[in-house]
Amino acid sequence: MPDTNADTVRVLAGRGVLDTVTGERVASAVGFRPVLVHQYVDVDDGVVIEMLENLGDFDAFVAGISGWLVAQRRDM
Repeated sequence: MPDTNADTVRVLAGRGVLDTVTGERVASAVGFRPVLVHQYVDVDDGVVIEMLENLGDFDAFVAGISGWLVAQRRDM
């Protein structure tokens, strides 16, 4: 069992649901959420804005999961 949400994304990449690059990028981004929500450190607004303007990794994540689900359904 994965210990964190980031580990869960890495497991998906390891099992071929996501490509490795997308898996690592999304896993890194998942770790940013607790920083924002719980303010563990000072947050640079510029970094947040940059992340929000570049959502391609999340689009790739959704496409990977969707593609895997479609393939699973076809195999049924």
